[in-house]
Formats: sequence, structure tokens, C-alpha cells
Amino acid sequence: MIDGQPCRVMDFTHRTPGNLRAFVQVRFRNLVSGNTFDQRLAATDFLNEARLDTKEMQVLYQDHPRSSRMV
Repeated sequence: MIDGQPCRVMDFTHRTPGNLRAFVQVRFRNLVSGNTFDQRLAATDFLNEARLDTKEMQVLYQDHPRSSRMV
């Protein structure tokens, strides 16, 4: 979860530039909007894991005899 939005990690790279502290460059995809964005995180940062449930469902409907559909 990033800013309250569920995101998927698309790619990440752990970097240690010279004498600076290590960081992780992460590419996220927002699961709601589909946008991708990069974010730099400290190597010690933690993220909240989003709970995702999947369910198998069946759609039941009845065609109305006078209905028209565009195909």
C-alpha cells in the first residue's frame, strides 16, 4: 500500500552509491488507476502489505425477448 492505494512492485534495484546510505529504487503499478511510478525508499523502510482476495463468481442473467444488443 502506497498512500492508501494498493500497488504492485514491478521492478526494484538495491543501490549503494559511494559513501552514501543504501536505498532501493522501486517501480510500482497502482492497481486502481493502472499508473506506474518510481519511488526511492531507504533500505530500512517497511511497506504495508495489501490484502487481496480472489473469488470465483458466476453471472446469472436472463435475456429479455424484446431486448436488442449491439455486437
